[in-house]
Amino acid sequence: MKDMDNMLAHLFPEEPFAPDALRQMQERLMTAILAQPVDFAFQVELAKRKKLGVLLAGCLLLLALGFFALLWLAGPQLKSIAEAILATTVQVLDRSGITQFLAVWAERLGLLWRLRAGLAFLWQEYSWQATGSLIILALFFEGWRERPLRSTSTSQ
Repeated sequence: MKDMDNMLAHLFPEEPFAPDALRQMQERLMTAILAQPVDFAFQVELAKRKKLGVLLAGCLLLLALGFFALLWLAGPQLKSIAEAILATTVQVLDRSGITQFLAVWAERLGLLWRLRAGLAFLWQEYSWQATGSLIILALFFEGWRERPLRSTSTSQ
């Protein structure tokens, strides 16, 4: 064991750094640090903005998925409720002459329900591709990463 220690001590002698080399290394390091100082307030604000952005994106995604699930699961019930409200309104307003207007509106409402079915089909087919594309655009779009934040220092 002592032979191994002697051999390692011979291979790796403990010699101090030369003072000139150490001083030059410290000068280069300090020059590099002073050339590009770190603005910690800016970094903290940037981290907060990133966290809020991710939180907002997650909330919007959950809201969209919740709205889609509501339409998907409760669509027929919502349609029957809307038709019942429409029928009641038509009966009440039948005497006032707005019935023709409401008939056109009811026809457009039927078009909206067909549009919802078409959008549900498109969502089913292309949702993951669209979501992935939007995430990639949000993460790697150069213009947003290079946009300067407002300055945190107060100058008079």
